[in-house]
Amino acid sequence: MNSNKEVKQAILFFAVCALGALVAYYFVYTAQEEKARLEAEIATVDASIADLKVRVSKREELESQLRNIKESLSQFITILPSPLVATEERLYELIAEKTKRAQFKIDDIQIINRKGTGSKKKGGGFQELSVKVQAEATYEQFLKFLNSLEAHETFLAVKEFTVTPSRQGTDDLAENAPLPLNISLSVSTYRYEGGK
Repeated sequence: MNSNKEVKQAILFFAVCALGALVAYYFVYTAQEEKARLEAEIATVDASIADLKVRVSKREELESQLRNIKESLSQFITILPSPLVATEERLYELIAEKTKRAQFKIDDIQIINRKGTGSKKKGGGFQELSVKVQAEATYEQFLKFLNSLEAHETFLAVKEFTVTPSRQGTDDLAENAPLPLNISLSVSTYRYEGGK
């Protein structure tokens, strides 16, 4: 009987040990699964942090570029004529004065309507003002006119020009007289009308 009792105790002992081992295995296995899940979550968070760091570094770079653009814009605006001075009539008068000084013979001068870059709703923007000039002059007179535009204190731009020999009056020219030229050019300026 004793041996039967010992066998039963041994079986019971092994059963308790097996049950303990199964419980321990279960806890170890679930802990490993939890560890793997947390490691995957940490890797995802680390990837998100790295992505956000890249975005932050780009943001700083973009903010720096924005500051540079704002500085350039403010410098550009300072060379533009004020909206009170930069009118179509004033541009017309300025071109007429410069052609007179250069001794151009103006055949025609027209104001060209151009649209601005800003909208009234946004509170401003740039407005382009242009005139188209048809004139007759010599090469030297034309250069004198271009130099006077370049030396003007506010921004003026010659957008386009064409120069062709004049057909009129070439028979009356002396042998060494400068050849008259037909000149067509477009002169523009901009004004800044407030806004941000």
